[in-house]
Amino acid sequence: MTQHVTVDSSQGVLTLTLNRPEKMNALTNGMYAILAYAIAGAEKRAPDFTKITQ
Repeated sequence: MTQHVTVDSSQGVLTLTLNRPEKMNALTNGMYAILAYAIAGAEKRAPDFTKITQ
């Protein structure tokens, strides 16, 4: 099974990548949970700055 969400943290930058092109990256409940967990963890580590880009 291909991972639909990849999480990478390098040099203080958290990168979340969606990889579900066959469904135009529509979120599943599992993908949403992974994203929420990763973002919550990032906010705890660096609460002063959060940026989400498309």
